[in-house]
Amino acid sequence: MMKDISLEHTAVVAEKQRLINSSHREQKKLSAENDSLRHELEQCKREIGDLKEASASEILNYQAALADAEESLENASAKYKKEIEQEHTNRVRAIHAVLDKMQKINTGIMIGLLQ
Repeated sequence: MMKDISLEHTAVVAEKQRLINSSHREQKKLSAENDSLRHELEQCKREIGDLKEASASEILNYQAALADAEESLENASAKYKKEIEQEHTNRVRAIHAVLDKMQKINTGIMIGLLQ
């Protein structure tokens, strides 16, 4: 009977050791998987940070391009306005010159008629 108890005890101790070893192997496997997932998470965080930086950089680039386009539009508008004003001034001068010539002609005709 003692022999049976001793054999049973040995079997229980062996099973206990097998379970402990199995548990250690599983723990190591889970720890390695945890480390891998942690590394993957850190990589994802870096990528998200990079994407945020890239997005912010792109937004700044678009804002700068928009500001440049607005400035170019304002400059072109001012230039076009000056050209229109100059053209208007030239036409007004030309009209005044024609009116002056017509006045001189009319004055000449009036003088001719009065003589």
